Amino acid sequence: MPATISGFSRKKFCFVSLCLTIFLLHFLFTVHAVCYAEEQIPAEKQQTPAPTMMVLGPEDEFERGVPRTSMKRFLDAAREGDFASAAEYLDLRNLPRNIREKPGEDLARELKIILDRGLWIDLSLLSNHPDGHQNDGLPSYRDLLGQIETDKKTYTLLLQRVPRGDGVHIWKVSNATVAKIPEMYELASFGPFGDFLSGLIPDLEVFGAYLWQWVGVVILMAFVYLILLPLTWLAVFFINRKEKRPQVTRFVKGPLRFMLWVLILGLMKELLSPTVTMQKIMQASTLFIIASAWVIVRLFDFYIEYQVQRFQEKDKEGAIVLLRPLKKIVRIIIILTAVLIWLDNIGFRVTTLMAGLGVGGIAIALAAQAIFADIIGTVILLISQPVRVGDVCKFGNSFGIIEEIGVRATRVRTLDNTIISVPNGEFSKLHLENYTLRERVWFHPKIKLPYETSKEQIEEIVTNIKKILQEHPEVLDEPIQVYFTEIGDYSHNIDVFSYVGTGDYGKYKKIAEELNLAIMVIVEKAGARLALPSRKMYIEDQMSPERKNDV
Repeated sequence: MPATISGFSRKKFCFVSLCLTIFLLHFLFTVHAVCYAEEQIPAEKQQTPAPTMMVLGPEDEFERGVPRTSMKRFLDAAREGDFASAAEYLDLRNLPRNIREKPGEDLARELKIILDRGLWIDLSLLSNHPDGHQNDGLPSYRDLLGQIETDKKTYTLLLQRVPRGDGVHIWKVSNATVAKIPEMYELASFGPFGDFLSGLIPDLEVFGAYLWQWVGVVILMAFVYLILLPLTWLAVFFINRKEKRPQVTRFVKGPLRFMLWVLILGLMKELLSPTVTMQKIMQASTLFIIASAWVIVRLFDFYIEYQVQRFQEKDKEGAIVLLRPLKKIVRIIIILTAVLIWLDNIGFRVTTLMAGLGVGGIAIALAAQAIFADIIGTVILLISQPVRVGDVCKFGNSFGIIEEIGVRATRVRTLDNTIISVPNGEFSKLHLENYTLRERVWFHPKIKLPYETSKEQIEEIVTNIKKILQEHPEVLDEPIQVYFTEIGDYSHNIDVFSYVGTGDYGKYKKIAEELNLAIMVIVEKAGARLALPSRKMYIEDQMSPERKNDV
């Protein structure tokens, strides 16, 4: 087999394996909650009082002395496929002629299917007393088993205390309920697809559903995927026909295909005639929540990528750094929201959990004030952008190049080639002097000439310095000011005021060197020299002529 076909097969096998893994994990989590969950029956339909204390009923081979054990043993026998024994829990007396001719085993099997399809039996709500519930609004010899709602009508299922034949009364499914079994079975049947699979696969129960139903789930999953596979390929072909769009392609082949797969499976679930247990599992909507979270995450990724392009067009590279933590935070929020919705669907009290998270969140916020201050500092730095990555700046008493503006701290490489990491909360409060943003650099040397320099020499030096500044191509035309401004302690000072038209500090230093050498040549040609810091001390001679002679 060619390598391409082998790779193709591996991809499909991996996808199917992933789907089955997700489904099985979902099932294992959900079926645990379902097994212990109570059926929510409206108050007007369920008037059963709280269970009474356990009272032993009369001895009976099939343990039909009290409603609870009678129903439990019926369910046990039906699940084991022993419908002959299960029929012993049905009151087959006084039935209509068309039903009386039907074997009890068939009626027990049909009742089992009806209960599987429409009613969750909570044995803890059934009476454990030989007389049953006495204050439930029903005759003393009857107890409520439950109600099944259909599109046409609502069926009430009852247990009834009947004579065993030896003067002892036992509990069975009432004959009024048994008489309705064929009618209810027509509404609760498995349908053509279910009848076909159930005829091929034995009626074995696995985790509250028939084996053929689990096989049907796998068949439907594979069938829907095989339908969607060419459709999504066709969509990708048209999307990329004029221009390659890899991001959209990944979205279509990933979350969009998965979402359509889940939605179509949801529409086709009735083909399997799901049992109550399967319905409970489906109510958790695990696959739909996963698909929704995946789609939302990818759509938000599209938005982030769009914003990145906008910032790049506007030359706001620093703001892109802020999008990375924002992307992670939003992803975490989406995933946590999906988990909370799923927990609520399987029966957990999310409001209690949220209250606990709220209290814990306050404690975390108090303990993480410095972290939040750094995050706010990051936002300020990236929005106002006093400095950017690569800028040369002075902050506080330090000087260096910005290497990274992170979520928590800014990294600066100093002139000694060391790294300084400053928390953004503190860095945003410092006095920041950005040298990179300069459009021009101030050239302002102070020329100091000794006192011996004449007026004519000073005038010549001033004129020639102004001339070289005006003729230099890198010096801006305005302003150029060269004046003899000060007579200092030891020198005549000439002040130069001009700008070099570059923001590149390395280029400026080269130009400054050229200008300084030219100024030295001008001073030398004028017959002068640069002054050195010095002092002259004059001592007045106050000695008398006689003293001088003596000396």
